[in-house]
Amino acid sequence: MTMDEKGKRSAPMTERPADEPPRLRGIDIIRMRHRGRRSDWFEGVQTMLARTVAVKRLRVDLAAAGFADSFIEAGRRAAEIVHPSSLPVYNVFPEQNCIVMEWCPDQSLGGKSRVLSTLDALRVGAGVFDCLAGLHATGRCHGNLFPGNVFLLPSGWIRVDDFFQPASGAGRPLFADDSRYVAPELLAGGCGDWRSDLFSLGAILREALAPEAAGDRLSAAIGAFLSAAPERRGASPAAALQFFKASLRREENRLGGSTPRPQRQYRRIPAEMSVQVKRRSATPVETAAILSKIRDIGENGVFVGVPDPLAVGSIVELDFELRGDYGNIHAFGVVRWRSEAQAASGMGVQFVEVDDDGVEKLRNYMRLMRTERKEK
Repeated sequence: MTMDEKGKRSAPMTERPADEPPRLRGIDIIRMRHRGRRSDWFEGVQTMLARTVAVKRLRVDLAAAGFADSFIEAGRRAAEIVHPSSLPVYNVFPEQNCIVMEWCPDQSLGGKSRVLSTLDALRVGAGVFDCLAGLHATGRCHGNLFPGNVFLLPSGWIRVDDFFQPASGAGRPLFADDSRYVAPELLAGGCGDWRSDLFSLGAILREALAPEAAGDRLSAAIGAFLSAAPERRGASPAAALQFFKASLRREENRLGGSTPRPQRQYRRIPAEMSVQVKRRSATPVETAAILSKIRDIGENGVFVGVPDPLAVGSIVELDFELRGDYGNIHAFGVVRWRSEAQAASGMGVQFVEVDDDGVEKLRNYMRLMRTERKEK
């Protein structure tokens, strides 16, 4: 490793080919997944934990240009962030210019031309701005928000990547992966703040949100976020975050009912019954059609105990594995409420479609299991 005239680390004199995977202690690289403007992404496995991870390696030409130190420092600072929406950093390897992070396969908003429902769009807005609150409080901005840096996980959680990227002398980020999402003041060479990130978020939501899914309130807000004049985008970062959180609560109440349904109104699936739960993707139009034809089992639905319940409004597929002549039952439905209590973590699901005679079959099977439990 050589040192440049400013004392910064620069790339070795003899570089490995850009396509060659990095060799990291304790990590087996499986394959390259993506090549970006600043870094190459690899899929790997932490051998001691058997955990799949993402490995981000600074591009060779940028390492040679003296950005290696700031790249690794950005990884170290990102690792210090403790927030549910921050993409966790597990390790850094300065000699190889690599950062090891949480693996989120094909879950960025830039993947597969994702279309967001109103509920998911509000989750993205609230998660992103809540995650960036600490950065905005210092007067800085993320500056590189685009669909590839924002992840929507199946659980409904949001992840944000690319904190603390190198900045110019004026304090603005040096790199932008996609100028379509960059605020005008940054494109013009000026400094940015939280309003610059609000512009980027508005551009992301406008593109991902189906026109028929956005209500008047959200459409008007996105229009304000995209204003060329920063002062017209909002009053403060706290006000922007409050807008997303309040709108998210209203949308969850609309989907789940005006008041949360008590757990006792749902038939609890016995713990010994095997149930496979998988989130099902649906466009806003399909979601609206699903919500229009919900039918109940019992009073309202079934309660499925799971350690990490999905968000309200999620469309889920359920496969019940029953013993004997009952056979299996396949259904899909909507998460109407969730519980994260330690003793009763799970979600209440209302059925939309069930296999023929599936509802009656499931009721009879649960009665049988209760009878067997009492006999024992």
